[in-house]
Amino acid sequence: MSRFIFLFTLILQTLLVSGSTGEISTWHSEEEILKALLQRNSSFTWLSGRCRADINADGETMSGSLFFKLRKDSVMLVSVRKFGLEAAKIFADTSAYTILYKLENTYESGQIASLGKQYGLQANLEDLQQLIAGNVLLPDTDRISIATDSLHAVISGIVQDMDATYYLGKDDLMLRKMTLKDKANRLSTLYFDDYRQVEGIGFVAFQRLLEFEGDGAKARIKIDVEEMNYNTPVDVRFTLPSHYEKIN
Repeated sequence: MSRFIFLFTLILQTLLVSGSTGEISTWHSEEEILKALLQRNSSFTWLSGRCRADINADGETMSGSLFFKLRKDSVMLVSVRKFGLEAAKIFADTSAYTILYKLENTYESGQIASLGKQYGLQANLEDLQQLIAGNVLLPDTDRISIATDSLHAVISGIVQDMDATYYLGKDDLMLRKMTLKDKANRLSTLYFDDYRQVEGIGFVAFQRLLEFEGDGAKARIKIDVEEMNYNTPVDVRFTLPSHYEKIN
């Protein structure tokens, strides 16, 4: 079960936080390329759905289904299931998080900000929600460069004091890959695939792959989204069972 918590903190870390390039493509201007990146994120108020997560961390593997419900900038609830049983439940609001270990009748809780500081990063609820939605941190447009390689339009820039590189498919300008490298040389790479058009939202990547390397650790997390429901209100109430033992 600790690996699911590793997944939670690693995703948090990734949010807080390449091949040679050549001349700009003649069929896309720099303005078109930058606009495609800046307008790729989906806007939503409510979001719910389910996905499958396959995790490989330091040679250990784990798979499970994640059911998520959230209201933007307010609250989120994630249920982790294995073999049809609810193994964990993660609740977070704008200031704090609680993780229930359902099979052990234990829980841990704390401030989201303190969780981020554990990794020397800044974090908030909005960042975590944006990743679930398939959105990404966008660069400071005052400090970017644009070029191409054989397959991509490539945008390099700075995000929250990290080096960020975005790879957009030359033909469709969909974001296919993103890398983030912080001052400690920790590298996170996100891949996006299986874009599907969602009515009223636009194109959303239903397949995502996260690879992380740094601090002597390596991890690979593959997420296949099975269902996404936008802007339909859902119940995100959460109750901490009185008989659960706190372990942190």
